[in-house]
Amino acid sequence: MHVEDVMHDVEIIDENADIKAAADLMAKKQIGSLVVVGRGRVVGIVTERDFLECFARFGKGSKKLKVKDIMSKNVITITPDALLEDAAALMAKHKVKRLPVVKDGLLVGIITASDVIANAKSIGELSLF
Repeated sequence: MHVEDVMHDVEIIDENADIKAAADLMAKKQIGSLVVVGRGRVVGIVTERDFLECFARFGKGSKKLKVKDIMSKNVITITPDALLEDAAALMAKHKVKRLPVVKDGLLVGIITASDVIANAKSIGELSLF
């Protein structure tokens, strides 16, 4: 099974958006992350964990921050034609739960650890499930 078979639509936000807008969008869409874009390309990802760390560190001062101030900048991506086991391996290697899916430089979706687990039957060594 390939990434494109289980990936889903991705929500994006501009790196210069304030963090309240990002939090509101995540709450409205009931999602745990947003892919951050700047100048037409993926520049980061912001997750629930980033918000928790931000609030713990800055408290009320966090209101002044932009998404680019709290996002994770080293984004690991994957292509839609990659195998699901490749996605699992990347997530494990880099200790991430989400991979933006990029084709020809364009963001086309996202795959999460939950997506991989839900489709574990199709992954060779995980076929014991």
